[in-house]
Amino acid sequence: MVLDPTIPDWPTVPEGRKEAMWQMLRQTFILPRGTQDRVRQYARKMLGEGFRRWKSDLNTKYVKKGRTPFADYGEITQAQWEEFVRQKSTEQSLALSKKNTEQATSNVHKVHLGPGGYQRKADQWRREREAAIAAGQPDPFEGLT
Repeated sequence: MVLDPTIPDWPTVPEGRKEAMWQMLRQTFILPRGTQDRVRQYARKMLGEGFRRWKSDLNTKYVKKGRTPFADYGEITQAQWEEFVRQKSTEQSLALSKKNTEQATSNVHKVHLGPGGYQRKADQWRREREAAIAAGQPDPFEGLT
């Protein structure tokens, strides 16, 4: 199920489409009793993030390279694609893209924590510290909080 790429953002996706996606998800997975509301909330959040990423990929891989996505996304119509290209080619959209690119490239300290986030890394660092001390080596994290 491909959404219309001209929809500006996830909150403006019609509620009926969101519900259809949720029903497809429920048919695919068996949810433990009592978790449906939490899973639904999380699933909708992930669907929204996926929608944003998909639109970003469409812009990066197709619009900016002068290509069309019809071979990969046959459900996108010519009219939808032309409107999407128009939206991504406006002066405002190009200025925002440039600003975000500059901000991303100026970030000296890029985050490399991975999917486990800080907590998983903290556990890993604790184990590394304990292993170094047990091996008689100096504490590699001495002086760090």
